[in-house]
Amino acid sequence: MKSPRIRLLGRVTGVPVYLVDGERIRNETEIEFTSGGHGYVYPHFIPKGEIWIDDGIHGVIDLMATTYHEAVERDLMKDYEYSYDRAHGIASKLETAFRRRLAQAGRPRAFDGRQVDAQIRATCPHCS
Repeated sequence: MKSPRIRLLGRVTGVPVYLVDGERIRNETEIEFTSGGHGYVYPHFIPKGEIWIDDGIHGVIDLMATTYHEAVERDLMKDYEYSYDRAHGIASKLETAFRRRLAQAGRPRAFDGRQVDAQIRATCPHCS
């Protein structure tokens, strides 16, 4: 399969975050791929050193919150060997709070990986 990467969004916790063709991934590789993922959940097609975000996500808050979720989940699975279910539950809870903060602060105009990074450092003591 030709790479589904569309463009680099930025880096979070030192990991490159790519916007990818989610529809193509679902049609050709993995029907379960929705919103985003990383190589600790999808090792058969995402490199472990990357985070992929579905291009079907259009809002900036959605892009940033999904990236936050995937980065937290990835770090917990990679560094602490958490199961997917445990890491996903923690990431979802933290993502909800981050979404609220982003919405209350005013809608960001563009994806900001530095803001996602700062939020991870501030709210996830187990993450990189």
